[in-house]
Amino acid sequence: MEKVFSCFDNYIVICRTRPEVIKQAVEIADKNDLAEQTTEYSKAVLARLQGAAAKRFDEQLGNKTEINMVLENIKFTVDDLLLIFEYLQPIFPEKYKVFAFMEEVYKDQIQVKVLPFISDFNYLKENPGTLVYLINWLNTYEKLLTKVGFTTVSFGSLRDKIKESSPIFMKHIEKMFNDFLENI
Repeated sequence: MEKVFSCFDNYIVICRTRPEVIKQAVEIADKNDLAEQTTEYSKAVLARLQGAAAKRFDEQLGNKTEINMVLENIKFTVDDLLLIFEYLQPIFPEKYKVFAFMEEVYKDQIQVKVLPFISDFNYLKENPGTLVYLINWLNTYEKLLTKVGFTTVSFGSLRDKIKESSPIFMKHIEKMFNDFLENI
């Protein structure tokens, strides 16, 4: 099965260039599930896609350590989601709900890559503008996804985490304002 499932490792390219390979792999998984009266193989297909997406994020983002570089490089996800919607989704049977699944996987990966910047209070104290930058990026990203037709992507937990961290930014602005007034 390893050889069969390996086609999912490069799903973005293969779904466009050789969709029949993915279709056959899914059919094999479904036939094995049916023969063994299980869902083990279809779950393994989704797990392999999830792992491949995580690897894709790692490759695209490299070892970026600055939030602005991470957010700039995350833009590949919009193109990926369009490709998944247009090419990968039609290959899979409806029961997989592959687009909704991959959309959730991508959202989770974005949060995994961005949350460390929000969770590090020392970093936020030194770089309070990060929150403003992140909020602007999130709004722009969600608008971009909506513009291309994706309406279900919501980053509620990421927004909540930003809201939790906003007092740091507010204290910084208050201090800056007080310093400004004292200097006047």
